[in-house]
Formats: sequence, structure tokens, C-alpha cells
Amino acid sequence: MPSQESTSEKYEYPKVGDLVQYFSKHDGDGAWLSYGSYGIVLKVSVNSKLFDVAQVHWVDDESICFICCSYLKIIS
Repeated sequence: MPSQESTSEKYEYPKVGDLVQYFSKHDGDGAWLSYGSYGIVLKVSVNSKLFDVAQVHWVDDESICFICCSYLKIIS
């Protein structure tokens, strides 16, 4: 039986300089967890009324973009 990672852990916001990995998930019936590119956090805004965002420099294609923090996994 394949192992599954728990997606219900307490969320920790990334900090400037953190190595992060993009991920997406779906909870409930047919739950899944998918991982993607690695990047370095350049800026974090945790005071948005809609959602918290981070500016990330992605390693694989050298792009820089803003992304919702809940789609980032901090790599230790």
C-alpha cells in the first residue's frame, strides 16, 4: 500500500531566504498531494485580507512570481 503524507499539519509561514517547494493538494474523497518546483522566498506578505502571499524566485526556470503561501512547503 503506498504511503500518504498527512496534509493536516499546522501551517508555518515561509520566511525570506527559505527554500520552498510548490505543492497542491485535495482533501476528502480521493485525496491527493502533488509536488512541483523549488524556489527561494524573496518577500512575504501575511497581512492580506484575502490570502497570504510570498514572492518566490523559482530555481528551474529563473522566474519570479507571487504565490499563495498555502501552496508552499518549507524544505528544511
